[in-house]
Amino acid sequence: MKKLTALVVALITYGSLWPFDYVPHATSWADLRYILFDWPAHLSVISSLSNVILFVPLGVFIPGVAKRFPGRFALFWASVVFAWVLQYVQYWFPVRTPDMSAAVFNVLGLGVGLFLHSSASAVLTRLRPVAREFPEFWQIPTALMACWILYRWFPLMPSLDVQNVKNALKPLFRTPHLDWVAFLHDWVAWLVFLRLSRYSAAAKWNRHALALACVAVVLAEPAFEGKLLSWANVAGVLAAVVVRPVFYRGKASLFLLVSLQFLSLCLSELQPFSFTAHARFLWLPFSGMMQGSVLVDLDALIEKTYVYGSLLFLLRYYGLHWKPATLAVSLLLLGLEWLQQYLPGKVPESTDAVLAVILGFAIHAYLQQSAAESSSKVSSAARLRSQS
Repeated sequence: MKKLTALVVALITYGSLWPFDYVPHATSWADLRYILFDWPAHLSVISSLSNVILFVPLGVFIPGVAKRFPGRFALFWASVVFAWVLQYVQYWFPVRTPDMSAAVFNVLGLGVGLFLHSSASAVLTRLRPVAREFPEFWQIPTALMACWILYRWFPLMPSLDVQNVKNALKPLFRTPHLDWVAFLHDWVAWLVFLRLSRYSAAAKWNRHALALACVAVVLAEPAFEGKLLSWANVAGVLAAVVVRPVFYRGKASLFLLVSLQFLSLCLSELQPFSFTAHARFLWLPFSGMMQGSVLVDLDALIEKTYVYGSLLFLLRYYGLHWKPATLAVSLLLLGLEWLQQYLPGKVPESTDAVLAVILGFAIHAYLQQSAAESSSKVSSAARLRSQS
């Protein structure tokens, strides 16, 4: 858990100081007074939300690093100081705008993270399946499945507006043809979802109930703000439910599923297959995300977390070591992004490859932590038996 927390701290620092246009100059007490007391009169909602989201993961991981209250209390206040220091350091980065209100929203994000950790711990303990093949890391597939549902309903803003529902259903009537690449993407994603359910908190669900839940997730999309429902979405989930028994168990079916994931990934990244344009490759990770809409970029990030994370998890489950698995996926993504320089409407950048490395490391670190905790519990039980 310490490794994951260090990774989160590094990512927060990266996001706070991007694009790293360092300009050396001397600061004064006036600068310090400004950052402490002269807060902006009007705060952007998007900026405030971004600062909250930035520190949520750190709040989630604090209880995992410190098991007792004194340690958690100390880490919380260390995180508060860290948020303030990041704002002060931004004086040396002219593109950034240091202000104490951002640090306040960072602290709010810490609180949200702590609340999510305590709530998730209680819920997941209750959902923990009786029989599981890999009890030490069932939380990983559960979290990945949650990412997919979150992506389908993002930004989680239910709407009772009839016009919103009509707009969501328009693609079904105006474009009745089936986009085969989009269909393959959704079909494979739902197949992976159903396969992950075998190792997750949903393992004890009735297979018919799980299939109905998958269909319900898609059919509920028009009830959320800004969502569009296409034939590829509907056909993808229905096809996945129909062929689920073929891909649900067995090493051969897992190999086929991973192969389909690679195929779907390549086709989705290279669509529309017209190599005419030429765009500049962005080598600095997350450059495209930092310059775009927060909600749009967050939506894409959630989807990529599910797609890349599930691929890396299944490769690890298949028996491949995390290093070659992560290297293979990241190099493939880097190659696909490089080809996107010649595709219209694409933003070629190194972000996807870096995200795959981050996810590969995070999954490995969590597996390592879970295995250590499981081994410790077994050793403790053995000592108790020997003493009795």
